[in-house]
Amino acid sequence: MTENRDQAPIICIGFTGWSGNFAKSTLQIMGRLARKRLVVYVDYPFTIKDLIDALLGKRDIEWKRIVGFKQRLREEAYQSESIIYVLSLPPVIPVNWLNSYKLFKMGLRLNSWFIQKTINRSIRQLKITDPLVINAYNPFYGLFNAGKFKERKLVYYCYDEISGSPWAQKYGAMIEKEYLKKVDLIITSSKALHQSKEKLHANCQVVENGVDFSMFNSYYNENERPQQTETTIGYIGSLDERIDYQLLRYIALQRPQYQYHFVGRVVFPELLEPIRNIPNITLIEAVEYHKLPELLLSFDITIIPFLKTKFTKNIYPLKINEYLAMGKPVVRTDFACLPEFDKLVEVGKTHHEFLEKLDYLVQSDPAELKQKRIDLSKQNSWENRVQQFTALISG
Repeated sequence: MTENRDQAPIICIGFTGWSGNFAKSTLQIMGRLARKRLVVYVDYPFTIKDLIDALLGKRDIEWKRIVGFKQRLREEAYQSESIIYVLSLPPVIPVNWLNSYKLFKMGLRLNSWFIQKTINRSIRQLKITDPLVINAYNPFYGLFNAGKFKERKLVYYCYDEISGSPWAQKYGAMIEKEYLKKVDLIITSSKALHQSKEKLHANCQVVENGVDFSMFNSYYNENERPQQTETTIGYIGSLDERIDYQLLRYIALQRPQYQYHFVGRVVFPELLEPIRNIPNITLIEAVEYHKLPELLLSFDITIIPFLKTKFTKNIYPLKINEYLAMGKPVVRTDFACLPEFDKLVEVGKTHHEFLEKLDYLVQSDPAELKQKRIDLSKQNSWENRVQQFTALISG
């Protein structure tokens, strides 16, 4: 099965699910790596509770694969460019609720044993030898599986600050710190993450997030912007705990003549309360990734309205280069230090300043700036990022 793959096979133990209408840096990287090598993507480890919820109709997950009624290991096309083997794991025991770190680790060890058996079965089935193992932000099921797949190198791909993540605040940082002692290389997705992780490991490198430049820019070049009489301010991404909802409320009420379109999955519906029933705010459900350029084309100005927190200060947002690939003006909060964008992206440090930046861009957006935005985004393409990534994991 590997005769047309000329580079070392990869086992990627992921944390984001294979399915879902939101951008995933891990899959962008693995999809491109799979053009020249065999890649097995180990899907999100659903728990027994998740399985029960699915059976009761409370969750939409592919439960038949999880329980083994359908083949767990299968070939999946990634954006019609490459083939990835996707492996669904059997359900694991829920352990995050445990208040004892010792018991939590015991639960992880047991779950890891089942995961290890499932992955090794697929390794034998595909006749994989001497793989690269890339753990993508899943130290929980990396800690007790390090060295269990006869890997040539163990890489930890870190794209968020685990100690600032709501779901992992209890034990995430402790597990990650233990796990980092076992890995050969850390690759972070932002300079801020690199600064924190390099204190914990001698071999820590950075490959910042990229953009599917061809997809976004081609759509921009080939299609006319729809005729609109009102200014449209747009955001694409999850509506979760990172968002400054009071900022969104402020700018919408202060400028009722602007339309605000927020596109993405609603993670915590209760957080939307400040922006409910505001007539010039429209919430749009998450769409498939390839449909994002069509929505972006209709926006006059794009925004990144993140709160400034321990979690967001480490983010290099995927959406910033997606916006720029279509020449769109961008206003962001000062959630993170991103100096490479300072000349082309406006920063509002307060609600009032954010609104001033919006007003400024509505009145003035020179054509030469549009091309500069596009040129910068092109430099940050996933093709360029994956070249950097490949050089690091191959070294």
